[in-house]
Amino acid sequence: MPGRAGLLAVFLAVIACRATTDYVYPDDLASPNYIRRTYAAREFNRRQDSDAAPAAFALLNDSHVTIRTLVSETLRSMSDGEDFGYDVDLQEADRVRVADRWQRWWEAGRE
Repeated sequence: MPGRAGLLAVFLAVIACRATTDYVYPDDLASPNYIRRTYAAREFNRRQDSDAAPAAFALLNDSHVTIRTLVSETLRSMSDGEDFGYDVDLQEADRVRVADRWQRWWEAGRE
């Protein structure tokens, strides 16, 4: 049987899990919490939600490659294959430049 410290650790882990399961889409696209951003990116992918696209563009520069990948694939699909050469493995400065160009194109009506 775990001691008091072990029980406290289990209790805190359960609380932490609970805290990250009350997701709010699309607000969590901008969450500082990686798990919330991941959930929101998956929901963005599922919905193909053009209203949330402006918030999703910021995730093209996320520190986690899994989020960048999911969001870029979703935006590419929503853009009929257009991606302006974006690649999740580009250096950060290049990702920022390409993502900005892609977002400006999106906001201009995808012309």
